[in-house]
Amino acid sequence: MLIQDMPSLRPSQTRTLDNCTVETILPNAEQQQEFQRQLELLITQHRSYPSIVTWVIYNEGWGQIVDGQYPEFALTDIVQSLDPTRLIDATSGWFDHGAGDL
Repeated sequence: MLIQDMPSLRPSQTRTLDNCTVETILPNAEQQQEFQRQLELLITQHRSYPSIVTWVIYNEGWGQIVDGQYPEFALTDIVQSLDPTRLIDATSGWFDHGAGDL
């Protein structure tokens, strides 16, 4: 039995600005769109493998947007539409906002 996770976007990072405030670096819209495209491709290419029991969208929260926009809800819907036969773990740790089955 296999839990298949999506390869992550870069992990959450921060940078210190010239005014000494700390800014969190999150994926931009283009990066998020590419992540979704590759997630759909992963599901489509691997959904015929019977050993997969769960899809993981964000592995340990890496690349997860946590600033009030939670794309894991829409991504869960997309994964569910591509493969309604398996469980979906939207985030395998860190910032669980309640999307998915686990």
